[in-house]
Amino acid sequence: MIKSEKTQYDEGSIVHFEISNLSEEAGSEISYTLSGISEFDLESGLLTGTAIISDSGTTIISLPLTADALTEGVETLTITLGEFVDKTASVIINDTSKNPGTVTTTHLSLSLIHISEPTRQEAIS
Repeated sequence: MIKSEKTQYDEGSIVHFEISNLSEEAGSEISYTLSGISEFDLESGLLTGTAIISDSGTTIISLPLTADALTEGVETLTITLGEFVDKTASVIINDTSKNPGTVTTTHLSLSLIHISEPTRQEAIS
């Protein structure tokens, strides 16, 4: 079985998955694959990894998320255990670094031109 303590996490937090009851011996390596996010969403930059089964038959996989400056919207992080393709769990990753949008600034400049008409004396000369 694989589960997470929460169903949602914010960018910059750490996702924890607990693996248990796999009928694996203590010390066994279990590979996993992450999907639904990019490598840039993880501090490690890796979408695959391995975990070691403890003497109690469980292990915790901790995945620190980056607080990037990209507006990506809500993402779903799914973990799949290597040889146990039917063993998956998913959590929601909330996008907390939303770009405020594009601000356009326009600079307007005015110049005044003064045209004076010649006086009568200037016109005669």
